[in-house]
Amino acid sequence: MPHVPLSRALPTALLLTAATSATATPLDLSQVVGLSLRELLEVEVTTVTRQEQPLKRAAAAVTVITAEEIRRSGADNIPDLLRSVPGAHVARVDGNTWAVSLRGFNGIWANRVHVLVDGRSVYNPLFGGVNWDTLDLPLDNIERIEVVRGPGGTLWGANSINGVINIITRSAAATQGDLAQLELRDPGAAAVTLRHGGQLANGAWWRVHGKLLEGDGPVDYDGREPRNGEHDGHFGARLDWDLDPDNRLRLEGEVGRGRNDQYQRATAPDRFGSFVIPDSDRFERYHLLAHWDRDLGERGRWSLQGYLQHDRREQSGGNYSIDTFDLDFQHHFRPHLDHQLSWGVGYRRVEDEVEGSYIIDILPHASDGDLFNAFLQDEITLAPTLRLTLGSKFEHNDRTGFEYQPSARLAWSPSEETTLWGAVTRAVRTPSRSHSDVVAHPLVLLQLFPFRLAPLTIAGSPEASSDVTVSWEAGVRRTLSEALTLDLAAYYNDHRSLYTFVPSATDPLRYVGTNDLDGHDAGIEVSAGWQVTPRWRLNLAYAYHQTAIDQPVASALPVGAFRAIDQAPAHLVSLRSYLDLAPNLELDGSLYFVDEPDGDGSDALDDPLRADLRLGWRPRKGLELSLTAQNLFDGSHQEFSTLQAISGQIPRTLFARATWHF
Repeated sequence: MPHVPLSRALPTALLLTAATSATATPLDLSQVVGLSLRELLEVEVTTVTRQEQPLKRAAAAVTVITAEEIRRSGADNIPDLLRSVPGAHVARVDGNTWAVSLRGFNGIWANRVHVLVDGRSVYNPLFGGVNWDTLDLPLDNIERIEVVRGPGGTLWGANSINGVINIITRSAAATQGDLAQLELRDPGAAAVTLRHGGQLANGAWWRVHGKLLEGDGPVDYDGREPRNGEHDGHFGARLDWDLDPDNRLRLEGEVGRGRNDQYQRATAPDRFGSFVIPDSDRFERYHLLAHWDRDLGERGRWSLQGYLQHDRREQSGGNYSIDTFDLDFQHHFRPHLDHQLSWGVGYRRVEDEVEGSYIIDILPHASDGDLFNAFLQDEITLAPTLRLTLGSKFEHNDRTGFEYQPSARLAWSPSEETTLWGAVTRAVRTPSRSHSDVVAHPLVLLQLFPFRLAPLTIAGSPEASSDVTVSWEAGVRRTLSEALTLDLAAYYNDHRSLYTFVPSATDPLRYVGTNDLDGHDAGIEVSAGWQVTPRWRLNLAYAYHQTAIDQPVASALPVGAFRAIDQAPAHLVSLRSYLDLAPNLELDGSLYFVDEPDGDGSDALDDPLRADLRLGWRPRKGLELSLTAQNLFDGSHQEFSTLQAISGQIPRTLFARATWHF
């Protein structure tokens, strides 16, 4: 009889035992994960058209992670929540660094996915991508996460080629009273979250919250002492005020600072190769946002939003600060019974300052830029079951000038249970300063003629243009029965003018930026929900992705930090299980499979299968206790490898959480 490791047998046995018990006492379908499968398809989403529409009618590949799914996920951070999204490649690099992307092109700075929080962009314009370590929202504050897989530039602008992740938080009215939450993690980490909500005499609702995180991260892959910890504290507040029946005002703000202990690569002009040094990455951030909604009755509605945002980081590889001011206006109205028109204008100003180092510098050290934008979209009802949406975003920035991003989407709903859709979209990614203005020395080599140490130099191009992608998508969303739903999507992307670095014609140790790469990728995504019994639900997601670059990647720069194509697994699978053992007792589990990706160092990746298990108990109203085990199949493993960072071994993790609403 073959030997089965206990670490693999235990979660399987628990799930089978729980599944057997699930046939005991019937419960209403809505008791599992909050909503029935049919109700989940009725959830209103706003990211596809910037207006509310039922998920089942959306002419795009959309995934919604609800508040109840967040609570039962066992996750303690936003990237882990995204692992269940079809086509999402989520990998932890070390204790505080993540690589997150949709439909390929992943890396620490995955720069083709636009991430927003309540309409506020958290995309880093200096490096491209997202600082996931600073996006440490209290998960109990999140109402839902809408993930649009595929181009979203028509409404959300540049750098949305592969998708849009829109994190929508709860209103202050929905978070009244008090919350105290304590999380303890092994290996050693702890987090405390406090929240209080109230109401003013004039009818305004408000809340304040604070969170403190102290933790140690995984051991580095070559046996160094643990140095991948997180030390983060932040405070936030929100006010929701119905000024009158037609006017609503939202004010919010947050301030935070922290330190990440980690290892960094470094170089020196008098030392061969590169070497690893301990480092502390200190950061601070704040933002202030105001949003005004006005209902015009038969003339539609409009909204005006503005925010200020500040980010600063200090580390051995260099310091930087980014200040952003953003103003956005949009108007939605129906000029004709068959037309739903949306238009808007916006302005954004970004100022940054950089203090570089020998390994990487960005010149000039100070920069500012203005972005002007406008969009127009018309949703046309061709027939009661057929809708055509046409629109485009128009932008002008100081670096690449005028950009346009049109789209056409067609949705046919022959019945209440079925929607078929197709789309063609043009989207762009504008170059970040870390590509166009970079001067880096990632390695120091031995040059023979003349005999000396000489750096490998990477130099950006001020003439860099935008990456351009034309995408064709099609999908079907169907309710097969009260207990089974299915969502299929397929896509083909034609990429032009991808930015990368290639050898200089005059200096073999110098690589220069260019938009010379073309290519394409294609894939399919499948997600299904199955209500196995009234007390047990399964959610399955599968994605296949294949990328082809016309110019062989080997001829481009073999350093992951600066390559156009980094790591893209061909197969991604996730299976989520939600089980009610009793009205106040839950057993939830997940399996994730990540195929070995193409890219730098991918042969160093370990076990591609990950299992998590959560046990939740509500002994009394308002109190929830849970115990979660992550990475059950392996004591430690590496999830991502790149020459840009020192990848850590991600350990098996146990953490307990106590949440008290009072």
